Amino acid sequence: MSKERIELREFKIGVGVGVFDLGIASHQYFIRYNDQNEIIGEVHGLATDPMNNTIKTVGTTHDLLKVWKYPQPNQHSSISSHIDGGLSGLYKTDQSFKVMVEGNESVVARWEAALNATTALAFRTITYNPLGGDIKDVNVGNSNSIARTLGDVMGFPTQNISGRFVIGQEKNLITPKYLSRFISRMAKY
Repeated sequence: MSKERIELREFKIGVGVGVFDLGIASHQYFIRYNDQNEIIGEVHGLATDPMNNTIKTVGTTHDLLKVWKYPQPNQHSSISSHIDGGLSGLYKTDQSFKVMVEGNESVVARWEAALNATTALAFRTITYNPLGGDIKDVNVGNSNSIARTLGDVMGFPTQNISGRFVIGQEKNLITPKYLSRFISRMAKY
């Protein structure tokens, strides 16, 4: 029987296939599985159109960076991990990934901490910058800045699991003082 787990996954950004693969960068995100190996949650930082609150495939500095949690309302609460798509459409079975934690109690506590952080981030206006922006400016970031922030909240070390560029990964969007609140809650895990 499988255990609940959280994985860090990398969605390849680039063009080409096979030997002509030019995927040189990655979009990192977290995914949660239940003990039946079904996907029951995903969290992504995504460029979002500020006018209509829709996800943009390619963001610019005119867009916002928002955390998108899946499943969304009116969406199935779980989906097979054996087919491409996942809950967000960005999950691929052949993606680079790393299991960050296994075991029901630890997974639940860490995932709840991440969801609490997503709620805190949702109240902020964060400008999207494809390159992540200035390291000290917590009001500008990209998708990998969100992954870094949520990873820090869950107590996970920064990872580059594919060898591709993970631009923005060095940036946490929560101030150290606020982050310490999450980390102190996670200390027993």
